[in-house]
Amino acid sequence: MAKHIKSTEILKAVRRDSFTTVKSVADRTGVQQQVARRHLDKLVAEGSVEQISVKTTGKRGRPAKQYRRVATPVVEAETQAEASSTTVEAA
Repeated sequence: MAKHIKSTEILKAVRRDSFTTVKSVADRTGVQQQVARRHLDKLVAEGSVEQISVKTTGKRGRPAKQYRRVATPVVEAETQAEASSTTVEAA
């Protein structure tokens, strides 16, 4: 049975401080890469995530795509809420 996932779960899997790949997001969320890519494309279109192409040295084919969260007021509020809930749970 296919796992249903929301874009917010994908957004949580994308770290704001460093770039990540579709494979990494898929592994963290437990979905197929195609599902993760579809959600990431939606988040890029919304402006919540930025995408860059990274040329891999010495390899053929398309440049690898990497993603990172964009600092927006909504993302900042979610990040702060996650941090405070983690702190409360740890106490």
